[in-house]
Amino acid sequence: MGLSGVGRFDHGRRGALWAGVEPREEVRALSQKVERACQGVGLEVERRTFHPHVTLARWNGRPSGLDRFIEMNAGLASVPWTVEEFILYESRLGRDGAHYEPVAAYSLG
Repeated sequence: MGLSGVGRFDHGRRGALWAGVEPREEVRALSQKVERACQGVGLEVERRTFHPHVTLARWNGRPSGLDRFIEMNAGLASVPWTVEEFILYESRLGRDGAHYEPVAAYSLG
């Protein structure tokens, strides 16, 4: 797996800066399996389109220089690494930002 490019999610005055994840299709396929398993136990369907990424920062109020930062780092790429496990997190957005709680870990070995 590796990082590829940067971008942002905008939600009104709030948002997040992200780095894309490669290979996208394999990560999307894993996401679809997780989504089906969640639906199988009665959880609500996720309506947002899945975008494989690593969140780098969050904001409340648009930061100055963000467009320039994204433009300058659009070609971000990392050396690939081997993923040995993945962890499912529950995220809760609050006034003080996001809180992430691990739910389960799965070995890929």
